[in-house]
Amino acid sequence: MIDQVSVIILGCCMSRDFLDFQNQSVIQINKFVSQNSFHLLFQEQLPKEITKLKDFIPWKTKWNSSCFELECTTNLDYLLRNYKSDYLIFDTYNMTFDILEIVKNSLKFYLTMSIDLYENKNALMNFFSSQGFYPRIIYSEEISNYMLEKSIKNISSLIKQYYEPHQIILNTFEMAKLYTSNDKLLNFKNDFNIKKINKIMKKSNKLFVKYLGDEIHLIKSPVNCIANSNHRWGLYNLHMIDEYYLYLLECFNSIIKAKKINLNKIKTRFENVIQQKYYTFS
Repeated sequence: MIDQVSVIILGCCMSRDFLDFQNQSVIQINKFVSQNSFHLLFQEQLPKEITKLKDFIPWKTKWNSSCFELECTTNLDYLLRNYKSDYLIFDTYNMTFDILEIVKNSLKFYLTMSIDLYENKNALMNFFSSQGFYPRIIYSEEISNYMLEKSIKNISSLIKQYYEPHQIILNTFEMAKLYTSNDKLLNFKNDFNIKKINKIMKKSNKLFVKYLGDEIHLIKSPVNCIANSNHRWGLYNLHMIDEYYLYLLECFNSIIKAKKINLNKIKTRFENVIQQKYYTFS
């Protein structure tokens, strides 16, 4: 019997949705922070001129709106201090977002270019221009290696103030290049975007291990993992087959209950399961 444990999750659905596969609600989420660029985690509270954008954009969901509001009002120190948990789970997908720079006189503010903001890009630019701001998008590939490492070094330093290495779980993965549909394996067509994002995440993962230390728990995604066209959130490179989430759940349960952990054995076993189930389609 595993006692209930609490987690704070910084990242995307890849580090959150495995909890829905629990037979019992052993793992309690204290806070899930998503759709916020890690580069902006030290930003101070944004002025009302910017935060009123919340009522201007036709958000797809209340969750998306709440992510924007969190970014405008909260920083990493507040999150780590006020939602202290037994474990911190995070991934580096949030290092890959484009960023909106908003300039007025000598002041600069920044926002994560989420899907909702991109889908309303013209209205977004007009919103800020009409108030005397000069908005421009900084694309993720424009962010220098120096800035990437600086952000990760600062984030790691703050994380270590609140968590010991054995409490930190870095979930590493790549965007899927294949997905399953009607007993077939098909290729995603957004190959350039996949390569760009995977490259940033791979680089970021190495830097987090460098600054957090190799004693943290490192969960590596099965190399043959694929996306699921019947995923409840729809088809996307990060919406995986059920076996992926069951794999993560087993890794996490092993971490919280075992003194000696061999995550590589679990990974190999699930790779075999995935290979036999999905790569034998005719």
